[in-house]
Amino acid sequence: MERFSEDKTMVITVFDVQHGFCALVEADNGNALLVDCGHSVKSGFRPSRFLGASGCNRIEGLILTHFDEDHASDLPNLRRRFKIDAFLYNPTIPETHIIKTKQEAGGVGNGTREAISMMTTYANDQSEVSSAMGAEIHLFYNSYPSFQDLNDLSLVTFLHYKDIHIIFPGDLQEAGWKALLRRREFQEELERTKIFVASHHGRANGYCAEVFSYCHPEVVIISDKQIVHETQCIDYGKHASGINCGSDKDPRKVLTTRKDGRIYIYQRPGKQVSIVPYSDSGGLLA
Repeated sequence: MERFSEDKTMVITVFDVQHGFCALVEADNGNALLVDCGHSVKSGFRPSRFLGASGCNRIEGLILTHFDEDHASDLPNLRRRFKIDAFLYNPTIPETHIIKTKQEAGGVGNGTREAISMMTTYANDQSEVSSAMGAEIHLFYNSYPSFQDLNDLSLVTFLHYKDIHIIFPGDLQEAGWKALLRRREFQEELERTKIFVASHHGRANGYCAEVFSYCHPEVVIISDKQIVHETQCIDYGKHASGINCGSDKDPRKVLTTRKDGRIYIYQRPGKQVSIVPYSDSGGLLA
């Protein structure tokens, strides 16, 4: 894959896919991990096009945090164009439950249908992905049938690489957070986390105040489209210490794809972690 720098580093890119999610993790060995694969109707961005233009022909891992179309919409294109080595998801959810839930909500989308088909053909091997990326990856989830809401069955992913410590919680809601918080190992992962991706695109039902008794992030990242609902206006900034980002003179506590566009996270050798909005990348980042 064509990289933005010759420096050996890991780069995490959170893309602007409006009300959806897609993040690309590029390891220092060139391997690629996708966390969800939503696309943007507004801009036309699709991870399949981006990866193809970057010279990528293989994806070492795909993590699907949630069986919703806004997390999986470009999956049919990705499967046609790339070899996907590993697929990680919440293995307790029956295919029949996903289909029933989606049909009750209006139908099964093409991306979700593709994800369902992958459940029977992939081993869901977390260690394989961690090894390929040269990073610690820890997965947590609530189990069906104790939980039946697909949001609370989201696959929560913690990724650690050098000083980068980030959580991708999917669309987890308050009840799901509280169940996972009963586990000491989950608390310990939160204590390590410095970059907090807000659950359910920053909506109120994805917020759980108790999380921040353990997690004290430097910055919160929200992936969502233009504010149109009061449920998007959670004050995550009160939980973050702030970090210098791009050209901003003052530390930023919250970044959003709707304001900042694409967001890059990386750490060059001997340097602190950098978080840079696309507008401040200076053309260094493809």
